[in-house]
Amino acid sequence: MGGGGAVVSGAPYDVLDRLLGEDENILLARVHPSGIILSANAMLAAAAGEDRITLVGQSLLDYLERDQLPLLPDILTAAHSPGHSATHSSGQGAAPIETYDVHLLGPGQIHCPLACQFIADDNGVIVLAGIDVLQLQGAYEELAASAQDLTDMLQVQSDGRRIAEQTVKELEKEIVRRTEAERGLAEARDNLESQVEARTWDLQMRTTALEVSEQRNRDFANISADYFFETDADLRYIYVSATVADTAASVTALVGRTRREVFAEYRRGLLDDEELQAQTARQPYRDIERTSDMDEGAWLRASGRPRFAANGTFLGYIGVNTQITAFKRQQEVLASSAANFRRLVENSRQGIHIVDGGRIVFANKAQIAMFGYDSVEEVIALGDVRLLSVPEERGRLSEYMAKRLKDEEAPDDYTVEGLRKDGTTFPLRLSIQHVLWEGQLLVANILVDVAEEEQAVVASPRLTV
Repeated sequence: MGGGGAVVSGAPYDVLDRLLGEDENILLARVHPSGIILSANAMLAAAAGEDRITLVGQSLLDYLERDQLPLLPDILTAAHSPGHSATHSSGQGAAPIETYDVHLLGPGQIHCPLACQFIADDNGVIVLAGIDVLQLQGAYEELAASAQDLTDMLQVQSDGRRIAEQTVKELEKEIVRRTEAERGLAEARDNLESQVEARTWDLQMRTTALEVSEQRNRDFANISADYFFETDADLRYIYVSATVADTAASVTALVGRTRREVFAEYRRGLLDDEELQAQTARQPYRDIERTSDMDEGAWLRASGRPRFAANGTFLGYIGVNTQITAFKRQQEVLASSAANFRRLVENSRQGIHIVDGGRIVFANKAQIAMFGYDSVEEVIALGDVRLLSVPEERGRLSEYMAKRLKDEEAPDDYTVEGLRKDGTTFPLRLSIQHVLWEGQLLVANILVDVAEEEQAVVASPRLTV
């Protein structure tokens, strides 16, 4: 842009650069009270679309929007007043330095909004200091966007933790359900055992009058849920009830053969298991779990009793086998669920330890780090879970434990003063849960460092308007 009056001599154009440096955000200039630019930094020259040398000697009026031209003389006069001088700006009673919205015209008559202050120096020359409002607004918008991104990330973490907690609760419900199912199976097994005892006794009584009751006994066996068998002195099957078909076997495949012969034909191997050892020793046996001689995928629970003549001669065995394949598969499912639950506990970011009667039996990595220990073995070596709290809290914890042992009411969620390995303390919140752990119903303590939790809340960004 051209124009302006005569060039006014003064300090070199880079005086402000040496004093204040090339600030990338502040536009600086020295202006004569008449409006002539004496010097300017690179930022102001770039905004005006000129180089710094060409800008010196031009009138500031040439670079302002038309509607702001009448305001400049008043601004310069106010800046030149004694109350606004650089010497008196910090003194008692000094007039406040006002900030003006200035639209600087750049290349193509594009305006650049600035927030400017005008201050007179000791020589009467006015110093203009401005900030690009659009650039500052962009910086604020970037900061707001970063704050929103951080807020979204914290929300995702919160949702993930909520989902994990919900998953743990669902797993606990499933474990309880399967525990009840296992209890039901155990009761059914006990009932079956009672039935087997009663039937075996009945069979013994009837063998004394075999000619009369043999067919009746076999009819009874053929409608039983179990299958009955009888062997001779060489351990060959001489009788098998028809329900043997439920165990992936058949009457014709067994009668006339020993177990070793059946096993060798169908499973092609040598048989020497606990049941056969008991039969070889002529000993009674009960509830021996084994796979079928004809199908290794089928499971049986075997019980048998040797028979002897009045003179002591061994006559063979009578016994009963129960189909338990479904039960064994259920045990495998429960074992798999327990393993999955253990992995979930081990990898949880929440501190967790498992307690059996007040004694620590397991701690995950998050718990170990929370208390400053080096390994799970070191935590387990403490023995008493109360040692993870300060001595003043241990009496209260002992009272809670005693109430739980008596099935009395005790809080499941409470806060204590935790004690780290190095002796430092911290506020610790505990939640008590009962879990199935390695086949036992034990207590899981879910731990939260209250101080860390509060710091996380304070550290979360807060947007202001």
